[in-house]
This record gives sequence, structure tokens and C-alpha cells, in this order.
Amino acid sequence: MSTDYREECAGLAHKGIKVYSFYLGGHPPKQEFDEISRITGGESQKLNLNDPESLIHAICENALEDIGGAALRDTYRAQYRT
Repeated sequence: MSTDYREECAGLAHKGIKVYSFYLGGHPPKQEFDEISRITGGESQKLNLNDPESLIHAICENALEDIGGAALRDTYRAQYRT
């Protein structure tokens, strides 16, 4: 079976599945990860290896925003981001 990531992303988007991607380097992985997330309605972010909790914060903030909107996300940020 041959396929391409754009086709797979379109299928995920059709099912309402968002992809949240995290990249370490710059170009080209950033552009491709950005596109994957854009197609599916997710988000793409650079993973900060100097902050061991950056991935936890990114996941929590996105989940809380989906559950309760920007207000819930901002409450999390105010309490756990210093």
C-alpha cells in the first residue's frame, strides 16, 4: 500500500482526529509537522529540551482548552507556569 502523509492527514481530519506534533529541529521537519497539524486541526510546537516539563504543559494546555476553553487553559497557565 502506498500513501502519503497528506492523504493520511485528510483521513484523520475527516474523522475529527487532531494531530499535535512536536519537533526538535528546524527546516524541513518543522514545515512538515506544521502542515500535518494544520491539515488535521491540531497544533505544532518546537519541543524545548531545556525545559523538562514543556511537553507536559503543551499536552495539558491543549486538553484543557478543548475541554473548557481559553479560560480553563489560562487558569492552568497562571497556576503551573512560572
